[in-house]
Amino acid sequence: EGQTRQAAQDANAASASPGVLARRSYSKANSVYSNSAWDLVDAIKNGAAKLEDVKDEDLPADLRKLDRAGRKAKVDEASRRRDAMQKRINVLNSEREHFLAAERKKLAGSKEDTLDQAIVKAIREQAARYQFTFE
Repeated sequence: EGQTRQAAQDANAASASPGVLARRSYSKANSVYSNSAWDLVDAIKNGAAKLEDVKDEDLPADLRKLDRAGRKAKVDEASRRRDAMQKRINVLNSEREHFLAAERKKLAGSKEDTLDQAIVKAIREQAARYQFTFE
C-alpha cells in the first residue's frame, strides 16, 4: 500500500512539472525521507527491523524463495543501489541549483522583467499607495 501511494505521488509530481518532480526526487534522496513502516531496506537501515526477524509471509515473493544468506545479499545490494542513486540525485540537484542560480543572475541583469521582478514591483507599487516603505 505504501509503495502504491508513493508511486501515485511520484506520478502527481511528474504531471505537475519537471521542477516539482526534481524537487521531489531530491527530497526523497535525503536522510530525512524514510519509509521504515513499509520499506524493508529503510526499516533495516534505520534499525526498525532485522531481516532475520521478518516472517516469510511478510517478505516480497522474490525474497521468500531465497535462503537467509541470499535474502541478506539481495537486501544489501538493494541498499547499495539506493545509496548510489541517492548520491547521484544529490549531485544532479547541486548542478541544477547552480544552473538555476546562474540563469536567475543573467535574467536579473537583463532589461526584461522576470515574473519574480514583476511581482515584487507590483507589490511595492501597491504598498506605496498605503504608505508602506521598504528599505
